[in-house]
Amino acid sequence: MPISAAPLSVPYPPFRGLIVEISNEAYRKIEKMISSDKSPVGIDAKKTHVLILHQLRVIEERLGLIEASLKSG
Repeated sequence: MPISAAPLSVPYPPFRGLIVEISNEAYRKIEKMISSDKSPVGIDAKKTHVLILHQLRVIEERLGLIEASLKSG
């Protein structure tokens, strides 16, 4: 079930009021990657966690580059 591209408000601290926007196209791509007809909740939990952990690693690497740039500049 695709969501609209309208912003979503995250209700829990420390992210209260944070606006997250995702296009229908991006939503469908992610949904397709993690969907599983074999799962009672409709997603492959292992694949979902691997994707999340991979993205966190990418963010960590980018943050390290930013920090190094700030220290040297």
